Amino acid sequence: MRKSISLISILLFLVSCSSISPLRPDNLELPELSSEDTKIDGRFKTKIELLTTETSELKSLRTVPKRNPLLKKEEIIPTPIIPITTGSKVFDLKYPEKLYKFWMKYYLKRDKARLQRHMNRGHKVETIVKETFKKHNLPEELFYVGLIESGYNEKIASHANAVGPWQFIKGTATRYGLRVDRYVDERFNIVKATEASAQYFKDLYNIFGSWELALCAYNAGEYRIINAIRRGNSRDYRVLVKKKLLPKETIYYVPKVMAAKKIYESRRHYGFHKPQKRNNPFANVAESKFTSSFSLKKVAKKIGVSYTKLKTINPDVKTGWVHLKRGRNHKLIIPSNLEAKTDRVAISHREKRSASKNRKLASLEKKISKAKRRASTKSAAYRVQRGDNLSKISRLFNTKISMIKRANGLKSSRVMVGQRLKIPGLVAETYTVRKGDNLGGIARRFKTSIASIKGLNGLKNSRIYPKQKIQIPSNS
Repeated sequence: MRKSISLISILLFLVSCSSISPLRPDNLELPELSSEDTKIDGRFKTKIELLTTETSELKSLRTVPKRNPLLKKEEIIPTPIIPITTGSKVFDLKYPEKLYKFWMKYYLKRDKARLQRHMNRGHKVETIVKETFKKHNLPEELFYVGLIESGYNEKIASHANAVGPWQFIKGTATRYGLRVDRYVDERFNIVKATEASAQYFKDLYNIFGSWELALCAYNAGEYRIINAIRRGNSRDYRVLVKKKLLPKETIYYVPKVMAAKKIYESRRHYGFHKPQKRNNPFANVAESKFTSSFSLKKVAKKIGVSYTKLKTINPDVKTGWVHLKRGRNHKLIIPSNLEAKTDRVAISHREKRSASKNRKLASLEKKISKAKRRASTKSAAYRVQRGDNLSKISRLFNTKISMIKRANGLKSSRVMVGQRLKIPGLVAETYTVRKGDNLGGIARRFKTSIASIKGLNGLKNSRIYPKQKIQIPSNS
């Protein structure tokens, strides 16, 4: 109980999808409602109406102080005492009969051709949409909301940037888990967008407790309806309509949905032809999860399906390339008979990415090792040994006598035993002698000479000891 109340309290402050608007021609003159017209057709009863009367419903309201993040002061928002935790399958709505008749007449006389197109598109995705709502324990009749919102035109976008079959604005879409960016816009994908709309409808019903108000909120936004409830001190759709606290378009929304439902379900009776049987691209599809960036064309080629077909069932992929950040994934819609093959391609992508990552790590480790080696080196000086001269020293370090003289400020070529000489380009790397080492082996390992090691460390003989630190010449 406490968990449910907390959920509803949070949902009351979600940013509303207030810019969603149903499709209708501009300048449509809708009928005005008189006090007589606000009487609701008694044939329609909701689950809430069967359980309670208007009086007891008003008594069930309690005011709980909540801070509205969009306002500067505290607002008092009515919330129901008994929260509803699951959607209801009861979808018998109450609405003004006059408006219902208006929309029936409008669809049958003035907008018949366009409604036929909408019905044709809706017929193609009807199974997917209704099965999604059924899975979430929601009324399958919510299918008709999409019919009046977009006519199930996946590419449609409104003036308020509401996009796709369910007319989501970006904020609402991302709130319900849809990806919207330069590569992917899942509002266009009927499968993913319907899943998001089911979650949204469930939340709206949990907040308002009736499908009339849930549909009104879908049209006008949650906050618009919450404000109307607060001002009217009622959660009854009839009361809010009578007091004209809802926007005009929102009042007409419920009967409009029911008119579309009536015509769609009795289309032959009203003179609409049955939608043509077309191959439904979403009839037998599955999802395959990709965890690394991929090209839609390459995937299509590898699984043996045409790019056009793959793009048709993945309209959310904008450019054909899906970029994925680390830790993200993308569910690609694919024909179900190719699920296993696509999974292998996805795994191949992951393995390829892992191999590439390992190569990069190996390269990075090599660079780090080289950098550490450089960091451990320092400029070194050579100590002249008995029998040395500048000619011998220049050959030892592959440099010129003139350069050694210039580096040490020598006017002649004469040097003395024990004298330290700077060798141009010579740096030394510190090496710790290990058990079993000798100067010959160390010289071969570092591709240098015993004499240069002895000279660099001032050794009088070739004897060295374990754990002794010696300088190894390294030309850079």
